[in-house]
Amino acid sequence: MKYHLDRIGPCARECLFLGVSPKVWDCVYLTSSLRFADAVVRLLGRADLRARAVATLDHARSTLGLEPGAALITESAFLDGDWRDALAMAKESAPGAPVIVLLREFDGAAWVQALQSGAYDVLAAPRDFERLSRTVIGALRQRAIPAGDSDAGRSGSWVHRLASLLRNRHPRRAIGVSS
Repeated sequence: MKYHLDRIGPCARECLFLGVSPKVWDCVYLTSSLRFADAVVRLLGRADLRARAVATLDHARSTLGLEPGAALITESAFLDGDWRDALAMAKESAPGAPVIVLLREFDGAAWVQALQSGAYDVLAAPRDFERLSRTVIGALRQRAIPAGDSDAGRSGSWVHRLASLLRNRHPRRAIGVSS
């Protein structure tokens, strides 16, 4: 299949460079708020990221099943659960899928618990909406590293160096540190 590089966005160009096929959508946004769904989809669209908003855990599960390379963005609470349920579903249904938790209000305990439970990052909505697209791009880049590389675990391998570089470009913020 031929791609015209002038007709695709930077995220799709990067996928071609990394040898990953372009996706139908880059992330699934699990929310019960239509207002936030529209805002997040538009915001991510400006960064050339395709997002699909879903309202229930089952819908998120089936959507991630159709696009296993997508990231999951979840609100702290939605119609049929909370971020813990979404994280458990992602671990079970789409292993390795990065999960980004959006808290409506900053809660340090929930922030730490989400990161310890395996979330890629935690952001406060709508205050951190500007960081959301950068966070999703960082999560997708980390996901694009080949898992079957036999040298992936060795500290001198190119995969390990690339992962370290990408992680350092998108560091997680410490509690109480503001940008």
